Amino acid sequence: MNLSEFGIGTTANAVNDLKAKALEVFETPSTIFCPVTNKLVEDGYYTISNQNQKIHGKVSNKGSVLQVSELLDIAYNVSIDNELDLNFGKAQLDYFKDESVATINIPMGVSSFKNAAGTQDDTEVFMFIKTGFGGVACSEIGVYTHRFICSNGMEIRKGLSFFKAKHTERMNELAKVFLSENIPQMMNAKNDFTQLAERLDRTEITTQKIEAFRQKMFDYKKVDDLSTKKANQIKAFNDALEVEMTRGGKTAWALLQGATNYTNHGHYKASKGKDFIIAGAGATFNEKAERYILSSI
Repeated sequence: MNLSEFGIGTTANAVNDLKAKALEVFETPSTIFCPVTNKLVEDGYYTISNQNQKIHGKVSNKGSVLQVSELLDIAYNVSIDNELDLNFGKAQLDYFKDESVATINIPMGVSSFKNAAGTQDDTEVFMFIKTGFGGVACSEIGVYTHRFICSNGMEIRKGLSFFKAKHTERMNELAKVFLSENIPQMMNAKNDFTQLAERLDRTEITTQKIEAFRQKMFDYKKVDDLSTKKANQIKAFNDALEVEMTRGGKTAWALLQGATNYTNHGHYKASKGKDFIIAGAGATFNEKAERYILSSI
């Protein structure tokens, strides 16, 4: 679809700019060819940039392409049809994993509340859309947050609207349906996140629950049995948790922030930045922490 048919408004222009940026380095042909022989690879396909012929990676022969432009068109059309105030002008398009993963962050406002320690807790909330090529990422649609007090970023995968699926033709269609059907309710993401954060903040936790969380996250039973590497990881987590409990009290909210502080700042791979949080093991750790905490309160 040519969005220019809707006029030259700032929203349409912003969406077209995002699509143009994606096309420059990321989007691939809908039929994926091996760049050397120009024939389909027998046991899978190479995904290649439309513009610069850079290989994003290799997918199975059941793989399917889900383009950034398709997702942007859906988001734009839903916003027009439902008269939603999606701020495409401030949306951010980023690449990860050597440009094989792309994300779109659309700002939804700043969540703000006073936590159990009396500290003002402000978190920027985004609608988060992710797609990728080369078998290195699933498509994901949900909420991404960035907490100001500590610069902790994470996807909220279990507490709010969320979709995740591999890139097959069927699942890509489901991703597009999910996006089109859920955008209206995701417009309330800031308030929904605030309610979730306040619920966690009201939940006090014991030393025993913290240790159970540690054992679950780092997979150990006795401290004496830890390897040096794992002991160092746990120490880094403990340091992060101490910081967050000083900021937020001894609550489930502070425990979750301890986990995200660890992945954003304390983990030995945290120096990789958002790559680690969006498309690396940091995202997996955060998801596991969120799932465990939400199931235990």
